Amino acid sequence: MKLHYSLLIVLIFALYTNSIIEFALFFGSIILHEAGHIFFILLYKQKIKGININIFGGQVDCEIKNLSIIKNIVINIGGILMNLLIIKLSYLIPQYEEFLVSYNYLLIIINLIPIYPLDGYRIVESV
Repeated sequence: MKLHYSLLIVLIFALYTNSIIEFALFFGSIILHEAGHIFFILLYKQKIKGININIFGGQVDCEIKNLSIIKNIVINIGGILMNLLIIKLSYLIPQYEEFLVSYNYLLIIINLIPIYPLDGYRIVESV
């Protein structure tokens, strides 16, 4: 996993503003979103080259070969499914439930936009 140096700047800002928990939940949601993609990539026995995380989000660099349209779509909605799971389980952290729900809905909406390199683009591209 490759973490961009810009995350250090955001981490310092989070420490300075006493919002380290929000920082962890924010980037934890991004990492879990990418884990949703990884789960299906590995399930379909495809190759993962790397994972990049920066202040704008994450991206799994992988090699997809000989998969049906449906499997490609499932890989691309894997992150969104993980965000839905986070929303469903957010009640387990009641003091941050609103933050988790809001942020993960935002991740879902943004990722469904059909522009490169977002999931929405990759779903449209698969079809």
